Amino acid sequence: MDHVGLLPTSDRCRYAGEVRLGKQQRNQIFEAVSAGGLEPREFALEGGPRPIIRHRSTESTLVMRRPFWVTAALVWTRHRISCIVATKVVDGPVEDEECGTWTETLDAITSWVRAVKNELSSPDLWAELERDSGFQQARDPANTAFSAAEQAEIAEAVNVLQREATRRYSLSDDQVAALATQLQYLAEASMRTGRLDWRNLAAGAIVTLMAEAVLPPDVTRQILVQLMTSVGHLLGHPLPQLPV
Repeated sequence: MDHVGLLPTSDRCRYAGEVRLGKQQRNQIFEAVSAGGLEPREFALEGGPRPIIRHRSTESTLVMRRPFWVTAALVWTRHRISCIVATKVVDGPVEDEECGTWTETLDAITSWVRAVKNELSSPDLWAELERDSGFQQARDPANTAFSAAEQAEIAEAVNVLQREATRRYSLSDDQVAALATQLQYLAEASMRTGRLDWRNLAAGAIVTLMAEAVLPPDVTRQILVQLMTSVGHLLGHPLPQLPV
């Protein structure tokens, strides 16, 4: 395997600080994408001094570069090296990870591919809520406090939802406990937050159950739809009842 030290002096300046991928590394990236359950043609591998893997439809990126304090080009050897892998999923923050071997770099690539796949496969619960319920977004209500009667109505709605979800979805004890915690939190939050803030809290609390792999996506969606159906009239958008 070549090394920058074996290059002519003029080329050492040209390759200073670069990350160079050989055919073997490029092929392994291809295989990592396929193993991650995504189609390689959905990605672009861009060369240059800082190779970039780009997912075309989401604009997620992974950039390989040398640390700013290192001027030598990176070539993959058996020795410890230093490569910064900067990843971004959709419009999320850029996260840097320093890798010391090609194996570590490939692991970082695999993790990024997995994150992109999760983003693609995660349902848009609000969009599904609108589609499944025939919901048409009304003008947002004022962020006024719930009345005592409305707070009681929310408390009853979450209690009913807890009972029906436990029966309908055959939840485990751990799942029942996690759902009960979130629903109790929402009942208590209705006593201190405005209705717009509560609506956002409710969506976040239910979606968290899916994000933390407590409930499967389909069950999470159904629970969110049922919750918004039961209290939608308090939030400015009455929803039709779900079929039993």
